[in-house]
Amino acid sequence: MIRLPPPLHARLRALAKESGRSVHSLIVEGVERYAAYEEQMRRLVKEAMAAALAAGLEVGVVVRLDPPAAIALHQHLHQPCAQDAVRRQ
Repeated sequence: MIRLPPPLHARLRALAKESGRSVHSLIVEGVERYAAYEEQMRRLVKEAMAAALAAGLEVGVVVRLDPPAAIALHQHLHQPCAQDAVRRQ
């Protein structure tokens, strides 16, 4: 059983009534579309990375962070580590 927020369930009921379908069939179709999309995206990324590696290109990963997390990561990466302090002595 899937528990949906009441506003979303109301939207689905309205769509189901308008289209002559059941809410269940709309949910199943939506989940099927989402799964197919995610599978396709993962396949395309793997193919693109394999093609880039085969062409001798460097392959990396892009991570999107919200501003506070990005600032914290930047500060962490740019602070001297204990080994640097020892080397300077």
